[in-house]
Amino acid sequence: MEQKQTILAELLELNSSLRPGISPAWQVPAGYFDNLAEELLLRVKLLDTSSVEEELSQLSPLLAQLDRRSPYLVPAGYFEELDPSFVWMDDELTARDEIGQLSPLLAGLQKKNPLSAPADYFNTLEQKEPVKETPVKSISLLRQSWFRYAAAAVIIGLIATSALLFSGGRTSIDPNEKSYAWVEKNMKKVGTETINEFVELTSSSQTVAQAEPSAEIKKLMQDISEKDIEKFLDDTTGEELDSDDDLFLN
Repeated sequence: MEQKQTILAELLELNSSLRPGISPAWQVPAGYFDNLAEELLLRVKLLDTSSVEEELSQLSPLLAQLDRRSPYLVPAGYFEELDPSFVWMDDELTARDEIGQLSPLLAGLQKKNPLSAPADYFNTLEQKEPVKETPVKSISLLRQSWFRYAAAAVIIGLIATSALLFSGGRTSIDPNEKSYAWVEKNMKKVGTETINEFVELTSSSQTVAQAEPSAEIKKLMQDISEKDIEKFLDDTTGEELDSDDDLFLN
């Protein structure tokens, strides 16, 4: 007993789901053992009974009082009014005769298809030739991609060619080789008002000095050849052109 109490105390400390005082799963009804001896003696006495009614009256008085009749009843003379041919059929009776007895309406119906076609209906039908189906041309995805790449390459080539032609038309002009064309090209960029202002500025600011050549200059010029003079003029002309180009560009 002390061990049981110790186990219960430990379960309470551990907060176990097992609780004391749980009733057993199997139990007998209340007062079962009170009348057990009398019921056993009654069963022993029933072994000596001579009829079923007496045994049933001792085991269950309620069942012994019930009337032994069927709960289902038929009206009086029900089977006398039945057709004997319905119950006892002749073996030689055919199916048509049987249907005639059961339902004269069904027996009068003819076994024919309610849907029918006119005579020679299928012979007069026009014979149509089967329609030939045109085969569908299958185009592979690889072929489509090849066409796309080819079209892209052609477009890129056209763009590159047009760019080269466009850039080649704008080649720069060398002023040393084509000085007149270079001046003509750059003069198109200069406005008329700018040229007029430049002319007025140079005419007003610069003075032209005219003096007779002295005897010393004449003497010095005698020792210089014509080739040197032409070379000097060419050099001075090139320097003037360069200065004019810088002026136009500014």
